[in-house]
Amino acid sequence: MSSPSLEHAKKFLGGAANLDEYLGFFADGCSYQVGNNPVIIGKEALGQSYSRFKNMVERVEHEILSTYESENNVAVELNATYHKKDGSALTITCLDLFTIVDQKIKSLQVFADLSPLFK
Repeated sequence: MSSPSLEHAKKFLGGAANLDEYLGFFADGCSYQVGNNPVIIGKEALGQSYSRFKNMVERVEHEILSTYESENNVAVELNATYHKKDGSALTITCLDLFTIVDQKIKSLQVFADLSPLFK
């Protein structure tokens, strides 16, 4: 049986219909980091990052390959398929590390090389 933290991570990876729904997954004062990019702190900065990303990418689909849980921490190995605005798609394998507190993402680290996405 999955923990509430794993279920929250899976629901997040299922996608959000809009910015408000996306931000609703996160706790106030959250942190989010992708690869070696600077850490994004707080929902306001996260919303700005989301808006920039949505200008480039139409949608992202996640295929969960494996999961690991330990208390409030969830690790998810997955394939992320990025559907770009130009109609092309790119699949990248990555590892997402979530810290979830009170059913909100407190911290999310995405370990992936997204450089092919920007070529």
